[in-house]
Amino acid sequence: MRFRAPLVALMAFALLPTCLYARRVWRGFPDSLVMENGATVVQDFIVMWVSGHAARAGDIAGLSSTAGFNGWVAALFGPGLDQTNWVYPPHMLLLSVPLSALPLFAAFGLWVSGTAALLWVAMRLAGVPVALRLAVLASPAALENAVDGQNNALVTAGLVGGLGLAARRPALAGLFLSLATVKPQLALILPVCLLAGRHWAAILWACGFSVAWMAASAALFGVEAWWLWVHQVLPQGAALFLQSAEMPFGTLYFQNLVVTPFALMRACGVEVGFAQWMQAGVTALVLLVVWRGWVGRAAAEWRVPLALCALPLLSPYAMGYDMAGPTLAAGLLLVRGQAGFVPALAWAVPGLTLPIGLLGAPGLGVVPYALLFGTICGAAFSLHQRATSAWVANHTSPRAFACWIRRSMTGMRLRWPEMWGWSVSRKSPRSSQAPSNSALKMSSTAEGGV
Repeated sequence: MRFRAPLVALMAFALLPTCLYARRVWRGFPDSLVMENGATVVQDFIVMWVSGHAARAGDIAGLSSTAGFNGWVAALFGPGLDQTNWVYPPHMLLLSVPLSALPLFAAFGLWVSGTAALLWVAMRLAGVPVALRLAVLASPAALENAVDGQNNALVTAGLVGGLGLAARRPALAGLFLSLATVKPQLALILPVCLLAGRHWAAILWACGFSVAWMAASAALFGVEAWWLWVHQVLPQGAALFLQSAEMPFGTLYFQNLVVTPFALMRACGVEVGFAQWMQAGVTALVLLVVWRGWVGRAAAEWRVPLALCALPLLSPYAMGYDMAGPTLAAGLLLVRGQAGFVPALAWAVPGLTLPIGLLGAPGLGVVPYALLFGTICGAAFSLHQRATSAWVANHTSPRAFACWIRRSMTGMRLRWPEMWGWSVSRKSPRSSQAPSNSALKMSSTAEGGV
């Protein structure tokens, strides 16, 4: 596959803001945890590290309240850091407690390298080519995730490994899927894909592992941790969301990083309530498209990319560093011979989101992802349609005709031609009217992987 020079230049240019941001963040670390603009360095990882200290001390109540948590931050680092709070479900403490036993810098290095290695393993098991794995780990999304110590590498590993292995290795897929539950707003796509694809074994394994994580956290930190998370942590997070959403979009630093339909509408001056309803409508529409793709209307090799590129369209708040999954989907478009401006721009967006926001256009980052979703939908559904047409042309038996009539009259989502175990190939076409693309392979074992 040949890449055009402008696309390569765009993808390389997108790394420049990320590198400048990394230099700005790490200039004084670890001697100073405050950047020049007063923001806290690696704040998300500091939240994890501090939560581990609070949990080891048994102060779950303090961990769950904004005042108590910031008291722990002040006790460990002194006054002057940004106000923050704990938002993750209690089974995240199973990771933060061991990390808190290490010095901050060592724990940070272990967390970043460990989650990146897990993402590499998940992509390898899902069948992602080596070159694309390297491109994902070197993308602006993955680098910004590493610079700030975010958890998107862990969540993306859960999504890619879980969805990519659901049909072939359901037990391992269930383990990966349970990891994605640490960030529920990004795991919203999982039940839709698994139920539509009828991956019952993977669902059972995922539920089993998730219950095991919940039981382990309840045993170690008490059932109170889950009660406080539901009745205190989640309401606090919702209140903070509404408070920040009502402010003029772009006035808060983190708002420049948001790449969702809600952010775009708020940046255009849409009232908060109406923007929330519009976001809900977009979410429902995207989930419907993904459902139709996973019930068999999309080509099997495009189903995981279809789910990954839907992520920024589902939640009102998703940042550029959360976009490793859509970056992988964009890379798959490129390596499968569909190089173009849209996937290259989607790969580059996380590095350009902050500069664009600071220049007065926050929220525009979602536009390339919407175009990417449309491009992958076109590839996935058109390929399935061509293969289905080729199968109908090559199989003229009465039961094939009856199946076609039943499908067209009732709209039932039957998986054919897989339901008969037949495949389409170039060899010995039964009909001279078979279309030229009849060489496309389709089989019931084609599911899974990316």
